[in-house]
Amino acid sequence: MAKPERYLYAELIGSHLPSCKGDGVILDFGQSAAALNCNWITDEKGRKILFNSMVEALNYMIRQRWEFVQAYTSGNDNDKTHYLLRIRTEEIPDRLRSQLPPPPVGTDAESVACADDRPTPDVPAAH
Repeated sequence: MAKPERYLYAELIGSHLPSCKGDGVILDFGQSAAALNCNWITDEKGRKILFNSMVEALNYMIRQRWEFVQAYTSGNDNDKTHYLLRIRTEEIPDRLRSQLPPPPVGTDAESVACADDRPTPDVPAAH
């Protein structure tokens, strides 16, 4: 019998309104709340990638093999947009895999090998 597909889920969080400065978009993998303050999407050199809108950020993630799952808004004026994304565990790039927090205790960790829990995973640029 074939093994069920396994996924890593992440959430893009940012302002849904485009800004002249570009949006800094946070990527949440379920890490500690303190890590969310500095968990921006970065390029290979660690520089924060700025997007003109959340849709641009979503399109970037789709090009990195992430799949869109769901969207919702939050905040006092619904000013934050959240996109739930997933990627098949076998498609997680090594550079990202090594930066993921460890899986919860009591789970099967065979599909996500984590070297450490550094707070700022980055998404590799498309090749």
